[in-house]
Amino acid sequence: MSHKTEASPKVVPSNSNKDGYVHYFDVTNLVNFLSANQHVTGIQRLQMEAVIVPYFEVSERKHFSCCFFGDDKKWHSVDYEKFVEALLNENGSTSFKMKVFTDFLEKFESNPLIQWNKGDSIFLLGATWGLSGFFESMRDLKETGVACITYLHDILPISHPEFFKESHENLFSYWLSNSLVISDAFVCNSEETLASLKKYTDYDSVARVVDLNIKPNFVNIDEDEEEIHSALKEKGVASKDYILAVGTIEPRKNYVALINAWSKFQKERPNECPYLVIVGKQGWLSEPVELHLENSNRSGKIIWLQNVTDLELEGLYKECRHTVFLSRQEGWALPVTESLAMGKVCLVGEGSCAEAAGQGLVVKVDEESERDIKQSLIKLSTEKGLLKKLEGDLVKKAKFKNWETFLKDVRKVSLELNGNIKPIKQEIEYGNRYSFGRGSLAPLKGCIAIGEHFRRGSSWYSPDQWGNSVSEKSSTVSFGIPKSGELVCHLLVRCIPGGTGQELLANGKVIWNEDFKGIRMIVAEIGKIEQADGLTLELKSDLLHSTKNKVMGCSWLEMEIFEKKDLKKRLKSLERLVSMS
Repeated sequence: MSHKTEASPKVVPSNSNKDGYVHYFDVTNLVNFLSANQHVTGIQRLQMEAVIVPYFEVSERKHFSCCFFGDDKKWHSVDYEKFVEALLNENGSTSFKMKVFTDFLEKFESNPLIQWNKGDSIFLLGATWGLSGFFESMRDLKETGVACITYLHDILPISHPEFFKESHENLFSYWLSNSLVISDAFVCNSEETLASLKKYTDYDSVARVVDLNIKPNFVNIDEDEEEIHSALKEKGVASKDYILAVGTIEPRKNYVALINAWSKFQKERPNECPYLVIVGKQGWLSEPVELHLENSNRSGKIIWLQNVTDLELEGLYKECRHTVFLSRQEGWALPVTESLAMGKVCLVGEGSCAEAAGQGLVVKVDEESERDIKQSLIKLSTEKGLLKKLEGDLVKKAKFKNWETFLKDVRKVSLELNGNIKPIKQEIEYGNRYSFGRGSLAPLKGCIAIGEHFRRGSSWYSPDQWGNSVSEKSSTVSFGIPKSGELVCHLLVRCIPGGTGQELLANGKVIWNEDFKGIRMIVAEIGKIEQADGLTLELKSDLLHSTKNKVMGCSWLEMEIFEKKDLKKRLKSLERLVSMS
């Protein structure tokens, strides 16, 4: 669902609290996810639960405002109270009514823009990698003196790429590279995630751990038992004896090993083997897992549920025998926290969750050994009194904080910055060759993604790193220059079939004009540019079959900027470009 958020002429100043500035919570990912899926899971559930807390906690409300990044690539204010009321159901749970939420979203297009002030901060808890123009906007905010705090859930696509599609690895690399540049602080969900941040990047600014050992909001809702039973009956699990596994259907969650171990348990001891209930939406590369689940379910004792409500999830945890979570890698592992919060024993892989998430109260197993998993399942189901004893210990020893504490801890990180905003200066070097495209990202250790495909419309491919923007008729790249002077550019560009390149502009002035198709080398004098102004190159094109969101126009393949007087380097570059064209 796309929200029209055209700029309103009204601009609202940030409502500074006694600290003198505002802590904004970005709800863009939450809103877009709810609009597309009509429910929350994982990262989006965290956002929803965190954003609701100040509604009930007066002490937190004065520190808290929300913002939304619109399709117009601008930040809009959000009426916090109305937003939360649109999320909440009558009983105070987050099993919200979609119509109420949709009606609220219709008003987003008239939400006023935010007037950001020096000292304000923005907290990014959600997935921001799908937002065109996002990083460009964040650089503008930082020039105003706004601090950016990014919550890091994991960097698994970098540390364990074998569990992800190559496209997601590229996307995440691009997101992380940019986040390393714009973030004044990272807040990590676990010590393990913080260690990975330090291991795989050269990030050297503020980084703290604020973990997710928090009771989910649905645990605290006093639901009617009959209502829960009715919900489970509708899902086909009421009155059944089952173990519960919660997590997205994807290879990393290791469902194949679980299903195989459970199947062997059922074959060896059919009268003692409970049902297996799996709760999770389809993720990437889910097809092999789904096929294996279907082929292994001849008895009909595996039940796969998707899109469950908070009420249904609470009931599923309450009524299960125990839970199991065997993911190969996690940053935290929310299902483990949920299980412990519900007083249910969880069988957990040795590498399946952060150490703090298990609290020393889970039953550990080698998640790569189907034999060990099977034996642990049998032991938990058949050893008399074992589950009861483990549950008793769990209820006595499990400790949880609340979302209010979480938000306070995050705010402490903002206060710790004390206005020390990390400057961003994306400056090219004269005579250096810059290549564009997903295959030419600079190493993460360098903290800079040099470029991306230039595409039209609202796509993550938008080349944000250099301050770029895209439209239906042009592609733009902006950057700083090391010093003032007379400049020349050498470009290698490509126009898609059916399109025609037309002209090149430097800081709004046409410096080259010629129709072309296919790949073209452009050599053009830019003229004198002042360092303070920086340089913006805009390549205009005419697409015969353009669509706003999908069509790529002119791609920038390579770029070199020279001082006009540097003839030696210019000639060497020309020789190379001629040999390529």
